[in-house]
This record gives sequence, C-alpha cells and structure tokens, in this order.
Amino acid sequence: MKRRRTSGMGRIFRRRSRFTGKELSTWWIAYFVDGKERREAAHSTEYEVAKRLLRKRLNALSEGTYTGPERERITVAALLDNLIAYYKVQGHRSLPSARAQTKPLRDAIGSRRALEVTTGRLFGLVQEWKTAGTAPATINRRLSLLRRAYGLGKLRLDPARLDLTELFLVENSPLGRHIGADVFAAIHENLPAYLRDFFEFAYLCGTRKRHLAHTTWAHWDRAAREFTWSAKEVKAKRPHILPLDGRPLEIIEGRYAHQALHCPYVFHGRYCTPGRRPSQQYGCVGDFKRVWETACKNAGFPIGRKLGGYVFHNTRHTAVTNLVTPVCPRTKRWPFPATVPGACSTATRSPSRSRLGRRSGAQPTTPRRYRPTGRWSPWPDEPVRYTPAVHTDDLSSEPGA
Repeated sequence: MKRRRTSGMGRIFRRRSRFTGKELSTWWIAYFVDGKERREAAHSTEYEVAKRLLRKRLNALSEGTYTGPERERITVAALLDNLIAYYKVQGHRSLPSARAQTKPLRDAIGSRRALEVTTGRLFGLVQEWKTAGTAPATINRRLSLLRRAYGLGKLRLDPARLDLTELFLVENSPLGRHIGADVFAAIHENLPAYLRDFFEFAYLCGTRKRHLAHTTWAHWDRAAREFTWSAKEVKAKRPHILPLDGRPLEIIEGRYAHQALHCPYVFHGRYCTPGRRPSQQYGCVGDFKRVWETACKNAGFPIGRKLGGYVFHNTRHTAVTNLVTPVCPRTKRWPFPATVPGACSTATRSPSRSRLGRRSGAQPTTPRRYRPTGRWSPWPDEPVRYTPAVHTDDLSSEPGA
C-alpha cells in the first residue's frame, strides 16, 4: 500500500514487520521537535484518527504547549510524589503539613493524568470541599500545593484548559483573640496541674506549642538565664535565643530544681514515667487538644476559632502584644500600637529580658512616656508621670520632658 503524506510538517505512515516485512495495520505519525524527528503510534487502524493526532501535535508545537507522549501519561499522584520528594531534599519544615494537604488531592484526582485535569473538574472539587465544611484557607493551601507540583513537573499548561488562579477563594478566617488576664486565669484554673506551667510560660513568652513541648534541659543555660534553640528546631533560619526574667524565670528555676532524672524534657506530661518513650510529634507533654477544649468549656468559653473561642496559639500573639505595646498611664489603653517605631525590635537580649521582667514580674510595669505628638521616649529607669499637652512645636518645652 502506498504511504499517505500530509502537506507541511509531519507525516503519517505504517511500519513494516521486522519478521515478515509486511506493513502493520496500525498507523504512525512523525513530526519534528527542535530539528529532530519524533515518531509516535496513533494506536488506531483508522487514518483519520492518526491525522487528528498529528494536527494536535503540530498545533501544540506552534502554541508552545507541546509535551511529549511520555509526559502526557504522568498522573497527578506522580506530580505530588515529586513535590513531597522536593520538600524532603530542601528540608522544608512544612513537609508534614504538605503531606496532609495533598492527601485529599490524591483521593480525588490522583489517578488522573495531569494534562487531563481541567478548570471545570477542579471547580467541582472545590465545591465538594466547601459543601463538606472545609475552610477557604485550607482549600487555598491545597490548590497552592497542586500549582507548585505542576510547576516542578515542568508541564506546559494551556490556560484555556486549566487555570488554577481562577479557583482560589477569598479567605475570611476569624482572627485570633487576645487572651486577657481574666481569661488566662479562668483557663489556667481549669487545666490539669501538669499543663499549668506550660500554658503560663507560653502565655508570657509567646513560644510555639510544639517548640516548647520539645524543649529539653540541653537548651537551658542557667548561668546566662536563657534558652537557645538551633535553627533546625524552630521556624527560623538562625538560632533562637530567649532570655528570661520575672515569672518565666521562676517557672524554669522551679522545674530545674525538681527535674525528673529519667526525662530530658523541661515540661512533662500526664504519663511521664521511667521507660516510657515520648511522642516524636508532641514530646513528653503529649497531645492535649481535648484537655484544652475541656478547660475552655468549663471556663465558659466557646471551643475552637470558628466559634469565636480561644486556641492555644493565641498565646503567641497575646505575648507579643503584651511585650511590645506600651500602655498610656492616663487612659490605661494601648494607643497607636501599629505606629510605635521599633516596637517589635528585640535584637538585643537586655531589652528583651527587661521587658519580660517588667511585664511578668511582681512589680508593676513601667510604661513608656506618652507624648501627644505620637512619639515615644525610651524606657525610663523610674516611673514617669503623664502631663497634659502643651501646644508648642518644641518638644523640649513640654512639662515633664
């Protein structure tokens, strides 16, 4: 049979058997990619099927979206596996979270070919997740990981077929609540004894829950009165140093004097006994999520952030607010917290220890000097008095300056 040719680039042909020399019934196509001929089976005995496949390949080459036949067979699960492997090699601390967020994607579209996924299919998947009660922020994290997986796979996507940017939702997650002194006292009273020091220390210092649960006495320098964690142990690129004073120092000194010889951790859990292996994820303290929910319920507060309640992570921004936001001695309020210059600067250990001691010690905190112009003076060595404003441009002429 005479071979049929198409006009322009590429051709359609039938191969001959290496044993008999006769033409086979299956049609093949050939086209050029970067000056080299690529041959591909049409997997059909119909000439029109091979012709449509050749046109598809030539159109992809002209539009810049061409991917080889071997890459067309890549599944979404293979892309996600490549993403997890990349996170391992790079040492990303978000690897456990990435594994958890990619599991719903594997269950839904893991077996599909990556180039067969469309915007409409993902839109329906997003609707299913929303109906099931998944938060928009969680859905956005899953879509971000999927987009990153496609990027690492170096697949050229057609925006008319798959555009992930149109699927992201508006996040309206509730903000974290500030834990006031009365709220702290109520929750602290309803917690079991083994968690009270843990909660109080996190409330005063703002240390992350998992970070604090994995703290051992090897991190403690008693002479310098400070904790030192390596960069691999915290969410930072540099070692984290926490100098202590006031009430946090009393908690650590008290636990140091009565430390358990069989356990290297600073904070212990309910089942801390000799021979018991601590949890790799939660340390010796263990997972106290239900204990926290019970304490909030008994204290009369809602459970969970969605219902307007308190979560343990609220201790982090509460501590930062208490440490860096000065109080006006006249109004007893926190004026202009977002405009205080250098409010979040804790570059040196001495100011950090001084602020922590003032905020958590037995003596009342000495406030910064408030000036009606919006400027703040450094921390004074003795209490200052608030004086009314004097309408003048010279700050040195203010009473009490």
